Amino acid sequence: MRTIFAKTTLSLLFASAFSSLFAAPLIEGDVLESNQFFLGVDAKASSLNKKEEIGIPYLHSRSVSNMRGQYIQIPSYSKNKSTISSSNVELGLDLRYGILGYLEIFANANGVYQNEGKINRTEFSNASVGLMAALYKGDTFHFIVGDNSDIVANTVFNDAQAHINYFKGHTFFMNFISNYGSEGKSQSTSVQLYYRLNLDQTYKDLSLKNSDEFGAKALWQFGNENRLGFIGTNIAFSSQSSKLDNVKLNGGNYSLGLGFTTGFKTDFSNHFGVKLSFDFMSYTMDKNSFYSGIGIGFYFK
Repeated sequence: MRTIFAKTTLSLLFASAFSSLFAAPLIEGDVLESNQFFLGVDAKASSLNKKEEIGIPYLHSRSVSNMRGQYIQIPSYSKNKSTISSSNVELGLDLRYGILGYLEIFANANGVYQNEGKINRTEFSNASVGLMAALYKGDTFHFIVGDNSDIVANTVFNDAQAHINYFKGHTFFMNFISNYGSEGKSQSTSVQLYYRLNLDQTYKDLSLKNSDEFGAKALWQFGNENRLGFIGTNIAFSSQSSKLDNVKLNGGNYSLGLGFTTGFKTDFSNHFGVKLSFDFMSYTMDKNSFYSGIGIGFYFK
C-alpha cells in the first residue's frame, strides 16, 4: 500500500514538474500578460517576383500570421527593366512587454540581404514601435485595438540612392480573438481588420509613395501542451495607385492581394521556443507581384 502511494505521489510530482517545464506558446494577436516580456529573433529566406511598380519598394507584412501591423520593405530596381526577380534573406528583431494584462508595447527592427541579378546588397530596412490595448477580455473572447508606426525607414530611390525617412508608415488594426479548448488542448481563431497608411517618402528631387492598403486576416491556431500549429489567410486591397515622382503608376489601377501562411511553434521551456513558418502573398493589377518565404525564429520570454 505504501509502495503504491509512493509511486502515485512521485508520478503526480513528475507530471506537475513536466507541465511547468513546457509552457504553452503565446496566442498571436492577443496582448501579453502583466510584466510579461518577449524577445524574438527570426530569419526568412524569401523570393520576390515583380512586374509592375519596379521603382517602388515592395512593402509587405512581416508574415501573414503577424497580427501587430509590422511591415518590411524590400528595394526594387528599375533601370532598364520591366520585371525583377530577387532572392532575399530577411532578418527581424522583436521586443514586446505586457502592462496590467490589458496593454502591450512592442518594437521591431528589420534588415534585408538582397540578390537581384548583378545587385547584391545588405541594408537596414526599417524599425517600428506600436501599442495594443484590450478593450474587452472575456473568458473566451478578446477585443484588441492597436497601432504600429515605422519610426525610421531606409528607402532606396532611383536604383541606388538610399535615404532615411521618419514616420512614413502607420498601421491601424482591430483584433477579434475567440478561444476554446479543453483537456490540455487549445484552439483559437484570430480575425484582424487593418488599414496601412503610407506617406510620401522623399530624397532631394526624388519621391515615391506606396499605395495605402486595407484588408482582413484570419488565423486559426491549435495547440497541445507545448506545441502550437497555425494556418492563416490574408486578403488585401489598395485604396489608391502608388506614385513615383508624383506620377501614378500602371494607369492608376487598384490592386488585390491574397496571402496564405502555415507553421508551428514549440516551447522547450517556460522561457524559450522555436517557430517555423511558410508565407505566400500575391498581388494583381497595380502591384502584380508574387512573394514567398520560409522562416525560422527563436524567442525568449
